[in-house]
Amino acid sequence: ATLFSLPVDTVGVMSLPFKDYVSERQRKLEKEEEEEEEAFG
Repeated sequence: ATLFSLPVDTVGVMSLPFKDYVSERQRKLEKEEEEEEEAFG
């Protein structure tokens, strides 16, 4: 099946967890940077 033959809501369901995953990764990275600054500062 090609991407265009999939129902629109299937694509939406697939892309939502990816966005959550990316934002979660960014939050963790920022948090780790802050903790490192506190440890070395």
